[in-house]
Amino acid sequence: MIFLIISKNSKPTKKMQDFLKIIEFIFKKKYTSPNSFILVSGYIPKGFKSFLTNINSLNPNCKIIFCSKKENFGDIEELIGNKNSTVLIARYNKKRSIPEISLKYNRKNQAIKLSVLNAIHYSSRIFFGNSDRWSRPLFIFDNFFEKRPELKTFKVLILSFLNSKITDLKIAPFYDHVIAFYYINSKIILRVYQISKKKKSNGIQNGFSLIEIGPRLKIRVDNYKN
Repeated sequence: MIFLIISKNSKPTKKMQDFLKIIEFIFKKKYTSPNSFILVSGYIPKGFKSFLTNINSLNPNCKIIFCSKKENFGDIEELIGNKNSTVLIARYNKKRSIPEISLKYNRKNQAIKLSVLNAIHYSSRIFFGNSDRWSRPLFIFDNFFEKRPELKTFKVLILSFLNSKITDLKIAPFYDHVIAFYYINSKIILRVYQISKKKKSNGIQNGFSLIEIGPRLKIRVDNYKN
């Protein structure tokens, strides 16, 4: 915590005024409420609920809100009142027997609706790596996300959702994982990798390698609003 003591009778110099503006900017930016929310509506299968927890681990600044719990109504009001928030809404479509997610950015009124075709959370034995919760992510998008309008909308929304932790005071100054999105057979594929240093050979570092750490996700775009 920082305390600034300024005499009541003294007039701050221009340099002091500029310094105070910088401090005010930093604290306004750093100490705002979370700008990313996961809103869980109604019944969600246990496996998919675990996957949402995995998504939350990619962005620990994000807050999970369960609509069915009365004690969370205050959080919902906070979400609605936050114009800068990006919301991931998760629900289970009983007719189609699949989970669905929607991403919405309140300020720009952008939204996209997606069907979840497959989700594997990171506790699966097929994953061996790990990453720091508060480290910075590197993002990879293949070329389709610059060409197709629905994928452009998805890219803007998912970056807004996952990047909200960057303004948190806990954010680490280093990168140790990669979040990658691919577009294959009309499906969006999510993969997450640990950035691992290769073993030294004769005292020389041999670059880096990627180890998949999960989670995995395969989704399909149903509709979008730009």
